[in-house]
Amino acid sequence: MTEPFRLAVLISGRGSNLQALIAARAAGRLPAEIVLVASDKAEAAGLRHAEAAGIPTLALAPASYGRRADYDAALFARIAAKRPDLVVLAGFMRILDPAVIAPWAGR
Repeated sequence: MTEPFRLAVLISGRGSNLQALIAARAAGRLPAEIVLVASDKAEAAGLRHAEAAGIPTLALAPASYGRRADYDAALFARIAAKRPDLVVLAGFMRILDPAVIAPWAGR
């Protein structure tokens, strides 16, 4: 049996796309483990859905960083620490710096 994909999911709001991923996983239609749900907004309702499902969460505020590239680098350092196979942008409403996503190309 192969190991399930490890997913990191990025959200910004209600988490309806995240809920669909969680439901598909629970129904056996998504052979994946969600290892992190991260948001640029601590108040994002989707973080509560992840917590209710026992999924680790991260809220990282862009205002804490001087430049977009610095925020993106900090976010993706935390994502990489969870060793995901895929990063899913599920309603994440920020433009990411091309340099930070380059290592993920093809995944």
